Parts: sequence; C-alpha cells; structure tokens
Amino acid sequence: MRVDPIKNKSTVVKIINELEKESERNVILFKIGIYTGLRIKDILKLKVKNINGNTLEIQQSKTKKYKRIQLNDDLRNSLKKYIEGKDKEEYLIKSRKGLNEPLSYTQAYRIIKKAIKKTRLKGNYGTHSLRKTYGYALYENNDLSIVQGALDHDNQVTTLKYIGVTEEEINKATMNINFY
Repeated sequence: MRVDPIKNKSTVVKIINELEKESERNVILFKIGIYTGLRIKDILKLKVKNINGNTLEIQQSKTKKYKRIQLNDDLRNSLKKYIEGKDKEEYLIKSRKGLNEPLSYTQAYRIIKKAIKKTRLKGNYGTHSLRKTYGYALYENNDLSIVQGALDHDNQVTTLKYIGVTEEEINKATMNINFY
C-alpha cells in the first residue's frame, strides 16, 4: 500500500511532541527516519556502533550499499544524549522485550501510526512515510538530482512520484516563473 510523506513542518513537530510523551526511543526512531531517509528495516538494525561522531554508517539491507550519512545538528545532538553510556553492541531502537533485541517492524509501525493519528493528519501514513518525508524535505531546498541520489533512485520521475509531488505543486511552481 502506498503511503504519503509528511509535507508540513509544523505537523512533523507535532508528531515529535506526541512521541516525546511516549519515550525517547520513539523520538529517535522518528528522527532517524526523517533526517536520514533510511528504510525502517535499516533503522531497526542500527546499533550504537553505527554512530560515529557526526556520521551514521550502515550497509543498507535492500541495496547492500555501504552508506555514510552526515548527521544534522538536531539528530546528532539527540543521538549523542541518547547513546551516552550505552554499549557499542546495543540496538538503538530496542524492544522492551528481551535484553538486546531490536524493536519489531510491527511495533515501529504502531508507534508511528499512533503518533500521526493524534495529529489528525489526513492521508495514508506508515513507517515508510519517514523516508518519504526526508525526500520531500530535501526536495524543498535542493535540486531533484540531489534527492534522487539520496534516495538511490534510478530516475527523477520515480523520485517525484515517490515524494508525492502533486500536479497542484507543479502548477504553483509554474505560476512563480517570471522572467521580468
């Protein structure tokens, strides 16, 4: 099933505020998704050792490509506080069941859906919305080729569809073209 990106920045902040009521772990889950564009499968397998100062390093599950992601200030500061005193082999997004088990995909989905539902956001959202939100936010201030590269897409048409750029947005941009 297709899911939507979260396009409104104030809605993203509302979701983070909802997640803060639950746990720091849930906030970190959400922030890693919206700030790195990693797929949920890769987020859930992250361990403390994948965080290296200002970067996050991982071999992606789907593409098998090694990726080194520069962390922005918000995510870097949140992670620094979150991993303080934790063992390098500890999962970042741990299940509350077991000693050192990653959170399940199903539980991650429930966490994200619950927080989004509380904001009364209309549309279809799930864990993959985090990656799409990253792509859309990147698109707002960058050339489409940057977004395409960040998401590892083969072509820009795929990227535009993926991040949910609508005909209305294209028309609005067209109306803003002015040569005088």
